[in-house]
Amino acid sequence: MKAKGHIECQSAGWVLFSDGRRLVFANRGTAYRRVALFVLALLALIFTANGVYWIAAGMRSGGGLVLGAILTAAGVLTGLAAQWTWTVEKQDLKAVPGRDQWILVIDLEARHVEARHGEVLAPLDAVRFSPVAQLGSSSRALGATWPGGSAVVYRGSPFGGSWTAARDVLRRHGIEVG
Repeated sequence: MKAKGHIECQSAGWVLFSDGRRLVFANRGTAYRRVALFVLALLALIFTANGVYWIAAGMRSGGGLVLGAILTAAGVLTGLAAQWTWTVEKQDLKAVPGRDQWILVIDLEARHVEARHGEVLAPLDAVRFSPVAQLGSSSRALGATWPGGSAVVYRGSPFGGSWTAARDVLRRHGIEVG
């Protein structure tokens, strides 16, 4: 079931949305789509460019037409797969994630942080938000630390945006980010 609210920012499947009294961090689990889209588009370009080359070379020399046609067809098919991937991604970008995808909830009225099912984890004043490094990525992530626990709540991605948008949303709501 999808939740109601307004998406404040998102980055490659990681979402921060508001429902008026709460800020909710969620992970759609779709970061792979941006990488797949990049790879499919790159393959489409490579296949199509090589196919056109072999067709042009084959017209001059009499050979390579079949190879050119096969490569061009492969380019068209991977291009269509990239288009389908982008269409699915655009549909997800509009939807507010359901509770099963939530990571951390900030209750702005009660001034505390909750787990996805409503369990209070800590008062908001005891929670520290700060950038953290991501293993295997040049992008940073946003982490939350409280007495007795911590979580990565938002990740940046070279294929889908920075963690700084989430930092800016928190700051607009008077929450300090270190």
